[in-house]
Amino acid sequence: WLKICVVPPSAMPGPRDATATQLLDNGAGPKSDPLSSIGGKLNSLFFAGACAVMLGGLFGFVTLLVDLDLPHLITMAYLVVFGAILAILDSPFSVQLTIDGRYLITKYLRFVTGLVGRGICFLFLGCTLMAMLWDHNVSPLLAIVFALPVSALGLYALAMGILKSAALSRAQKGLKAPGAKSPADLIGQYGLVQGGKGPGEEKSLNVEMFQKMCQDEFGAVYEQHECSYYLHALKGDPSRAFVNGQDLQAWKENPFWVAI
Repeated sequence: WLKICVVPPSAMPGPRDATATQLLDNGAGPKSDPLSSIGGKLNSLFFAGACAVMLGGLFGFVTLLVDLDLPHLITMAYLVVFGAILAILDSPFSVQLTIDGRYLITKYLRFVTGLVGRGICFLFLGCTLMAMLWDHNVSPLLAIVFALPVSALGLYALAMGILKSAALSRAQKGLKAPGAKSPADLIGQYGLVQGGKGPGEEKSLNVEMFQKMCQDEFGAVYEQHECSYYLHALKGDPSRAFVNGQDLQAWKENPFWVAI
């Protein structure tokens, strides 16, 4: 009743070196989630903050609807809409609706997908929600419960984004240093062939290879989740999951920090 299968040595997978080609998502198949590699506790906090903005705005909208205060109703509707957008961006539910939503948000509202952008948005939305709920006497208690944590989350995300942008600038300085390898050489050494169409195709860097390149070439040690944010900020096409030679060249020529 037990069958033993003998696999010939020729059929067994062999070791692969660091520069071996690897298939990467090139967007040819089903629409991929461009932010699937960026996760963790911070995303859960962002999702909770977005839900707080959405619920606070919805409560204020219903309350002010009795008085038909049109300007303030528009502001509350604005809070609900942007709260929903940010909730979709960091939703823990990977259903087709959220995947498509993240793709569109990343394509048309890329600013809100980074730490700095999220921080500014949450800080602005939290302050606006506080003003609407407190100043108009809708519910000062809910202003404290909903708006204050959202504003604090915005400040925290903004500070983290600035710190990580400064950390990434160390690798940027190494890339610009005299005698440093060119972006084309770095891609050739650390890059992987995307799309699997043959050795002559363009190489690109995924998260692991970018992390290795920064450590080996520039002495900049980053965690893998940090590199996910860095690649997301550096890639020219937000729907891609990798950085190519043009992206590295643009990063080298950029006189400013890259906002994470």
